[in-house]
Amino acid sequence: MKFRQHRGGLDDSMGTVVEIAATREGLAGVISLATGCPRPNPGDIEVEFYAYDERIGWQTYIVTLKGEAVGFTDGPIDEQDG
Repeated sequence: MKFRQHRGGLDDSMGTVVEIAATREGLAGVISLATGCPRPNPGDIEVEFYAYDERIGWQTYIVTLKGEAVGFTDGPIDEQDG
């Protein structure tokens, strides 16, 4: 799946797009790289449908870490893989 960081504007956010595994582990890795902080606990990451963004053609899902928005994906996580 594609992940982009939460930034002030769409152009800035789209400049951070990376392809990752559709798992909490994949998100934990990219969040750690994006923030420069230690790898978060995958259990602290939530992914919920947000909206369809016609500007970029994504079914957009918001990614939160302990309730704080950190980014968006273009699809849900694979819950079977965590």
